[in-house]
Amino acid sequence: MIFNNYKQALQIIEEGKKMLLCIMDDLGIMDVSVFRRWLSEENEYLTAHSCKPEEETLQMEYWQKLVNMDASWKHLSDLTWTVATLSSAATSSFIQKDIAATMHKEMMHCHATENFEKDLKIVQDLKVRLGIMKCWVPEDEEWQATGHLVTNCKYQHCLDQLKSLIVAQILELLKMNQAGTGYKLCKHIAKALKAHSAAIHTSLNQFNTAAHACSPPHPQLTFEEVMEYTFLADFDLLHNTTHEDISQQPWATPAACAAMDQYFKPTM
Repeated sequence: MIFNNYKQALQIIEEGKKMLLCIMDDLGIMDVSVFRRWLSEENEYLTAHSCKPEEETLQMEYWQKLVNMDASWKHLSDLTWTVATLSSAATSSFIQKDIAATMHKEMMHCHATENFEKDLKIVQDLKVRLGIMKCWVPEDEEWQATGHLVTNCKYQHCLDQLKSLIVAQILELLKMNQAGTGYKLCKHIAKALKAHSAAIHTSLNQFNTAAHACSPPHPQLTFEEVMEYTFLADFDLLHNTTHEDISQQPWATPAACAAMDQYFKPTM
């Protein structure tokens, strides 16, 4: 038994070597050292994109906090005070209502002031961390460039969320159609699909809003179009991304991946 397994393992290794040579011939690769170079390039790319640059992240946060501070200042400015002059004919009930209204306005003004001061403090802290001497304004080039980054980041987040929900639904549908799937499991999957549909509706609305906010606006989708994505191979939305396109990198092609898998596969 062990001897047969050993022979089978040797046969698999030999077949793998032959397959590697065929793939190398198809790709025009003359030296196996290219695989280590590709692996290094892939590792460098993944390491560089494992997280956003800290300064870029701080700039986007600073821009968003400036927007928040501007909104809180406008809200504070919109709160108006009205002074009522009481006449001798004013009733006790009227006075009590006026006092209650005044206290409510005072509380609203106090909350608005606190919110503005909180936003201002955050903006000041980010200015120090970024070394910014003068607050950005909408006319500044930095404001516009960072605003574009924030918009694309929100769009990408909505796109990723929508893709994950649709792919999950596709996989559930494939599982339901598999032979041997029992009635109870199919019923459970059907309930999950119903919940997925509601989540997709919500995510789709967020995606379309983010797509419209981009400059230039990205194409929007309808729920019917999304539901037509039946196979992953036809899922064009997977290619719609603001991330860097690596599909043309030599180490990212399916043939190159298969070749590297064969080359780095453990051998005896």
